[in-house]
Parts: sequence; structure tokens; C-alpha cells
Amino acid sequence: MSTKTLINRIVARAGTGWNRSGSSGRSILKLVEQGQDELFEAISERLIWRGTDNQGFPPYLYTTVDVYDYEIKAANLSCGALSKTINGTVYACLADKVIRVYVDITSLDYDYNFRWIGEPILYAELNPYTTQTTRLIIRQIYVEATHRIDENTNPRVMFVDNPGTTTAKYFIDFTWKPTRLTSEGVPLFVPTRFESALEDYAVGKIQEAENGGESPLITRFYNFWMTEYKKTMNQGARSHNSQVIPRLC
Repeated sequence: MSTKTLINRIVARAGTGWNRSGSSGRSILKLVEQGQDELFEAISERLIWRGTDNQGFPPYLYTTVDVYDYEIKAANLSCGALSKTINGTVYACLADKVIRVYVDITSLDYDYNFRWIGEPILYAELNPYTTQTTRLIIRQIYVEATHRIDENTNPRVMFVDNPGTTTAKYFIDFTWKPTRLTSEGVPLFVPTRFESALEDYAVGKIQEAENGGESPLITRFYNFWMTEYKKTMNQGARSHNSQVIPRLC
């Protein structure tokens, strides 16, 4: 259903004093957006950003010599834009959580053996059936990362070594958040069956605001819908099913 239709259903259950949209704490549209963001917290491979710019790999992070700290935003990435196209319309997305930064060890000069002696080394084999001699084996490198804390603060990566000036060295895995619901004309980014989850979330939050205590709809959202969403997003064919993607924090 459309965002507008979902709002109509929630309005019918909301009672008086709740606005369809706006930025206040009594905005139904804002509650739907919050619920969608909560579902996107269920990290899966399909919620890790993949564009079309880098042969199926994550985008490169552009770096500059002697600069250690970088925002994860389109201007700093080889993909050039963070957006999804729905029904021919382009919608801007947001970088959310940094998962890891890694390099191709088969084609790049990097001191793997001595710089981090005594530390565990993570190798991950990708696309073992290719005939190309690059991108066969990658290695995660040590960085510090912060996650998005609000809509105006992008996640960041802090290198512990000088990254140098590069445009094609550091792959960066990160999850993303969908377009902000600035109006009822912006589409939802969840599969159709999870629109009921967004309804549960919004109505449950309204119940808690009106009556106090915890709504059973919110309990169902976190105990059932979140689990189902992650399970659904991890189903189907994937490029490297056996790979375990570690989290940095």
C-alpha cells in the first residue's frame, strides 16, 4: 500500500490530537518513519549498501594523505550518490552503520605481516570462480567507526594509520537508511507484508503516549516483526552465502 493509505489506517485508530504529518512528537508520519528505521536496524546482507559503480563490491572511500577522519557520505564515496529508484523516481538514502573497511590484498601494497604483528588477521575470499587476478582475497583493516546518531550526523571512519591519497583502495561496508518520509507521497521501503509492522509500531506508540505503560503492539513489533524482517532479508540467493560479515562495534 502507499504511505498515504497506511496513514489513513493508523488515523482511524489514533483518536484525536494526532497529526497526519509534521515534525512534532504527535506526527503519525514521523512514527511510521521511526518504525521503518527500527526495521532497518535488523542488519542483513541486503541492508549493506551495494551500488552499480564498483563491480558488485562496496564503494571505495576517497582518502587524503594525513587526513584520518572521514564522513560516510556520497561526496566521499566512489558511488557518487546514495539513492534508490522506485517507479522511476530517485530517492536519497542515508549511510547508517559502518560494518568494516577492507582492501584487496592481491593487488595493493600494504604491510600485512609486520604492522599488526600479534593481532588476529581476517581474510575473506570473495568470488573464487573469477578468472581475474584481483579482488580474490580481501583483508579487513583496523579502523574506528561511529554510527549515525541523528538525521544530520553522518557515520564516520577514523583510520589508525595514515590512509594516503587514494580513490580506489579502501572498500567500505555500511548499512543504509531509507529516504526520510517528508510527505505521504514518499514510498515505503519495506516489503508489503511488513507494512502491518509499521502500523503496529505507530499505533503502539500512540497507545503508550495516551495510556502509559508498554503496548502489546510494541512488544509484538520487537519480538516478532523485527525477527521476521531480518529472516526475510536474509533469504534468497546471495553473492557469498558462506561469508560472515563481522561488526566493528
